[in-house]
Amino acid sequence: MLASPEEITAGCQKLAADINTGRITDIVNKYENNHADYLFVIAEKINHELA
Repeated sequence: MLASPEEITAGCQKLAADINTGRITDIVNKYENNHADYLFVIAEKINHELA
């Protein structure tokens, strides 16, 4: 509720571009630490089709 729909759309487009180009690896490594300041969640969508 803190961001506008336009801001969310723009952020998701930038994230998708970083993932598609592989730049996300550099970004993750840049912020890697053991102090829990940042959290990157890696998720995989599972398609459960109802038969």
